[in-house]
Amino acid sequence: MSQTTDRSQKGLNEERLPEELKELSERVERLEKRLSSLEKAFDPLSLVELSWRIAVFTASAHKLLNLAKSEKLMFLEFEEDLRDFLHELGKLLEAFRKTVGTIDWELVQESTSIMLSATKKMGIPFTTIANTSMDFLGEDAARIFKKEDVQKLYGEGDFEKWRKMIKQQPGT
Repeated sequence: MSQTTDRSQKGLNEERLPEELKELSERVERLEKRLSSLEKAFDPLSLVELSWRIAVFTASAHKLLNLAKSEKLMFLEFEEDLRDFLHELGKLLEAFRKTVGTIDWELVQESTSIMLSATKKMGIPFTTIANTSMDFLGEDAARIFKKEDVQKLYGEGDFEKWRKMIKQQPGT
């Protein structure tokens, strides 16, 4: 009787073996991906590029705020710099993904907060900012603004419109 039990347990173990091998193989693959992303993260050139992108993006936000405060109100220059800001933001998001594998949304939101202050000071409606952001950034635009910033600067109504726009966007 014990031999029959041993054989049936051995048969069960042999049936589970391919399943366990598959699971182990998947785990090894995930670990290899993590290792690869860590190797990229510690690549000095990638870190320099990411640092550069962060600096350019942050400086771009401050430039917008300075233009908005300027007595020589130059709307066309501001609009061009706003597009440059969003273009730089797109490059920064790519650099984050390439280097770290994830995006520091808090860092991004610090500068978009400055940008929103500048656009509000310039009298640019939030719907214009929202649409332009979505055009430049696609589904990433959904995470670039803090709820509190939009509500404080543009009001609850514009925040609700923003939420609806994001929900209607494909991929979100």
